[in-house]
Amino acid sequence: MPVRTTSPLARTVVVPSSGFQHRRQKSGPSRDDGVIWYTFEPLCDTTGSADDSFAGEIRRSLIPILSQAPSDIDLQWYKQVMNEWFVTPEGAVAACQNMPPHVKRIPQLFLACDVKRSKRILKAYLFPALKHSVMGATTSDFVFDMISKLQSFGDKLVAPAGKLQK
Repeated sequence: MPVRTTSPLARTVVVPSSGFQHRRQKSGPSRDDGVIWYTFEPLCDTTGSADDSFAGEIRRSLIPILSQAPSDIDLQWYKQVMNEWFVTPEGAVAACQNMPPHVKRIPQLFLACDVKRSKRILKAYLFPALKHSVMGATTSDFVFDMISKLQSFGDKLVAPAGKLQK
């Protein structure tokens, strides 16, 4: 059964990567009608290759797609965090050398789509764990350092972040 959607994000990122068809089973929401939560890791054709071991290239290609999502979307922080935290293909070599032998790949980004009746919410979950293995700093250092650098309100978040850091 084809998936019908007008969302550019779903049409270009989610649906082509949704995999094989599953057997149909009777199911339904357990709590509230009209609510859908969906989380996925955006991957591209080059993910896992020598050129793009950790899906770092997807960050650039997602920005035009995400900007077409909800009309009130603000990608300013997303772009800033991605530029700081995502391992580039050049940094992937160092990341591979610093990873434990049993670990093949560490995710850097998950996107979540919450649909609550007519309201759509897009969330980005960004993880600096891979970057800290390349740079040698702790994950918490990356997080608190990034908070202070955020353009628009980062300076107002420094004091509360400092309390959390203690």
